Formats: sequence, structure tokens, C-alpha cells
Amino acid sequence: MIRHADPHRSIRGFTLVEMIVAMAVFSLTAGGIYGLLATQAHSSRLTNNFLQVQQNARYAMERFEEEAQWASGVSTASGGATPSVTFNIPTNNPVNPGTAYTVQYALTGSNTITRTVNGGTASE
Repeated sequence: MIRHADPHRSIRGFTLVEMIVAMAVFSLTAGGIYGLLATQAHSSRLTNNFLQVQQNARYAMERFEEEAQWASGVSTASGGATPSVTFNIPTNNPVNPGTAYTVQYALTGSNTITRTVNGGTASE
């Protein structure tokens, strides 16, 4: 006697339970990867901001140092509400040869150092 195989039994596939388990594993993996990428992006933004602040501070300190070296006169004011230091830069300075100017560095109430040239706030 010859047995014939059930034609529906030879078709292989995934059961509904297997599909749900596979989707759950994929979702958890994708969620974990997304979380890592989001954390890395946030960390990258913080690092870039920190580096930019550090670069700006370095530039400001270099500028302050250069102007202190060029100064022909220095005066300080610490008795008032705004402590400051003022440099009188002579005409033979390397930045603006032939132009004398006065630069003042002042510490504001918000702990910000401002730089003013000839009484007006500089954009640098």
C-alpha cells in the first residue's frame, strides 16, 4: 500500500507565535540601537559645545594677553559694582598700526567678561 503525503503538510512556514517572537526580538534590538544612537548624538552635541566654549575662552585669553603686552598704560577699577581693567594701546601696536585705542575688560554681574573699545562694546 502506498501512502500519499498530505499536500498541505509539505508547505513549510512560520507559525504566528514564531512571527510574534521574532518581531518582539527585532523591536527590542531596534529600540536598544536607537537608544544608543540618541545617547551618542546628545554626548556629541555636549562635547562640541564644550569645545566651542573652550576655544572662545582660549581666544579671549590670548587677546587679553596680547593687549596687556602692547599696553602703554594700565588702570584698574574694583571699588564699583563692575570690576574692570583698562589698557591704553599706543599707535605702534601690531593690530592697528597708527591707531591708538583704549580697551576695557569688565566683569559683569552675570560673571561675563565684556570687552569695550574706546567706550563702545566690541563685536569680538
